[in-house]
Amino acid sequence: MSNKVAIFAAAAFALLPSLALQAQTQASAAGVSSGASNSTSQAATTPQVDNPTNNNKSVEEIRACSRANLPEKTMVQNMRLEPTDRAGKSREITASFFIKRFSENETRATLQVRAPLDVSGVSYLWVDSEESDQLFLYLPSLQRVRRVTGKTAANSMLGSDFSYEDIKHLRGISAGGEAEKLADTEFGGRPIYRLQLTQDASEESAYQRIVYGVDKATCVPLQIEFYETENTLRKRLTADAASLQKLGARWLATRLDMRDVKEGTHTRMEITEVEFDENINSAVFNRRGFYLGAYLQKPDTSAALSFAR
Repeated sequence: MSNKVAIFAAAAFALLPSLALQAQTQASAAGVSSGASNSTSQAATTPQVDNPTNNNKSVEEIRACSRANLPEKTMVQNMRLEPTDRAGKSREITASFFIKRFSENETRATLQVRAPLDVSGVSYLWVDSEESDQLFLYLPSLQRVRRVTGKTAANSMLGSDFSYEDIKHLRGISAGGEAEKLADTEFGGRPIYRLQLTQDASEESAYQRIVYGVDKATCVPLQIEFYETENTLRKRLTADAASLQKLGARWLATRLDMRDVKEGTHTRMEITEVEFDENINSAVFNRRGFYLGAYLQKPDTSAALSFAR
């Protein structure tokens, strides 16, 4: 899967997300904390670029920097989604997101919805491997798993402004296409790199191109723009720079907002808790049980990182 871009959001849903452009060269894992050592979280006052050479990073170097924000093995996030329609009416959805790296060439992610009652139990499984990308959906009302393919991936997820495909881009699931570096700029007063992903013609995507604005100081995406055509912006995801958190050697944004420019709606996402490199039941990432699995063993709550609302 050459020339692929993996976006790790915090995540993800990211990403929230931290940009992880899958590089031909491996990023060093040195200095990346895990487990209980991640219990120390630090609010980002305003991290600044202190090395002038950062302004001249190549795509590969930005990939390496971004990959340093990824978990070595697993990550669990608890989150809140708040979709708001054109009339200003909103609802709150709570969910848990699980990610596991099975190998250098395979990553799996599962989203399990907790509330409200009418969507509780709805679950999603993303499988990204060198051979293929797959997405599965479990609906409690049908009590069965179905595969999401083709244009169905562009459908709204849980009535929010995130589609299945968006999550694929935001949560570390690889996406095909050519990546190129655009002119650097600023976002919210912070210097950012701009990287553009042009979708492969063979891919069934709702977008022709996606432009990422990556914070130079932390390598976390602060803005992602989704274009339906060359010049038609459909959605824009922004991260609140004030919500940047440093967890050991990793950075992530805990408050994001996705806006559908065409529909005039938006969805706020907030990461409320993060755990790295816990022992997670493999059933969480198995097609036969991803909607049922939980921790193989109860994690040490002292290692959990909670963020005030």
